[in-house]
Amino acid sequence: MMKCPICSSDTIVWDYYHGQVVCTNCGTVIDVMYIEYQYSVADNIGRGLPTVREGIARKKQREHSSRLRSQSREVKLYEVYARRARKDVIVNFEALKKRLYGEGKERIYIHKFEPKLREQINQDKELQQLLAIIDRDPLLASRTLRGKVAIALMLKYVLNNMEPDFDAISKFTSLSRTHVRRLYKQLHDRLHRIAMYIRSSCIRH
Repeated sequence: MMKCPICSSDTIVWDYYHGQVVCTNCGTVIDVMYIEYQYSVADNIGRGLPTVREGIARKKQREHSSRLRSQSREVKLYEVYARRARKDVIVNFEALKKRLYGEGKERIYIHKFEPKLREQINQDKELQQLLAIIDRDPLLASRTLRGKVAIALMLKYVLNNMEPDFDAISKFTSLSRTHVRRLYKQLHDRLHRIAMYIRSSCIRH
């Protein structure tokens, strides 16, 4: 396949009017089959034929306008969600963009502590394994990220036959102690359902 020697693009076309093989990406004339036009050959080889250059310029202008319209829609939608956000809640802009274009179902509203919590999860392999178990249970998987982390930490205590440290878990997840206790009750009620996932996991204690 022929490629442009300047930009390596393979979008090569034949300009039958001028008798040129032209790269539509950068406008470079790759091959001259015959020369019967009034423009300077040196100028055309360096910058591409005028007709091709004009077409590329129009294409870039359309793409730029399209990007601006998309960004405008994204910003307006962000402002709508941001105005509705509760205290300590922020808008997940990436999730919002996916929702706008019909992609993904991530939560749009997240707690301001979640980005930091995700960093901690990424550094803890065991916590990742516990969260994988939680995500296999439909009810527990529907909790927020902070809720699932709290459940995963309590599951770790259960696997070690220990009573959960609710104060420590509350501090780690930025959840109230009362909320953590409610999550513990949910975990306790679902233990019989996730037992098979625990046994099939690679976690060893």
